[in-house]
Formats: sequence, structure tokens, C-alpha cells
Amino acid sequence: MKKLLIALLLLITAAACKTIQYVPIKGDTVVEYRDTTIWKDSLIYTPVEVVKEVVPQMDTLNMETSLASATAYVDTTTNTLKGSIKNKKGITEQIKWREKIVYRDSLVTQEVPVEVQVTKEVKTHFWYEKILWVLSLLAGVMIGRKIYPIVKKWLL
Repeated sequence: MKKLLIALLLLITAAACKTIQYVPIKGDTVVEYRDTTIWKDSLIYTPVEVVKEVVPQMDTLNMETSLASATAYVDTTTNTLKGSIKNKKGITEQIKWREKIVYRDSLVTQEVPVEVQVTKEVKTHFWYEKILWVLSLLAGVMIGRKIYPIVKKWLL
């Protein structure tokens, strides 16, 4: 039992001593896109326009910009300055636009083939090695024929 346990431990140790082998993962990577639509309001800026006019003392002053028109005059009966201002067109439109933001939850992996030069080692055996193998095989057979009767007597 002890010899079997030692042999098993030696076998496990011999099998554990090898290089790291990476296992290729097959299948596609699933990518989930989560999008969000955001509505944004805008601010409408009116252009700044400055208009200055000078008129005689008892005349009516009419001033105009791209968005409004104004009138001013002197009322001689009450000794007051009177006037009015009107917008040409009202700004009633509220401008909205949307922004779509897309978030990626996972990455897509793509395999890109890369050419790598591999040097292939070719093992060649010389002619005398083959002769030595044959001689070793014959010597093993001869030794086995001598040992077999001894082992047979020992086991029986």
C-alpha cells in the first residue's frame, strides 16, 4: 500500500510539472446597450440693440429695433412726457432638444490574426542511433529470457 501511495504521488508530481496552457473561450461576447434620452431646455437670448435719436423739442420720437418699436411725445396740455413701446413679435416658442446618451455595459472582443514566425524543430536521428536501438532491444530480450525463469520460480 505504501509503494502504491508513493507511486501515485510521484505520478501527480510529474503531471503537475508542465507549462501553462490557456484554454480558448468559445462563444460571442454579449454587449448590452443602455440608452438614456435627456430633454434639455434652451435659453433664448435677445439681441442687445442700442438706438439713440435726438429730435426737436415739440416733435414725436419714434424708435425701432428688430424686436420692438417705441413712440414718445410731449403732451403740452399736462406738461408731461408720454410714450408707448410695443413688441413686434412675441417669443412664445420654447425650444427643446434631446440628447441621447448610450452606455456600453460590456466589451466586444475580436480576434485579430497575427502572423508569428514559428521555428519548427525537426529531430533527426543519425544512422548509428538506429543500430544502437536495435542492439538495446536485443540485449533487453536476452536479459528478459535469463530473468524470466528466476522470477517464475520466485512467484510460485
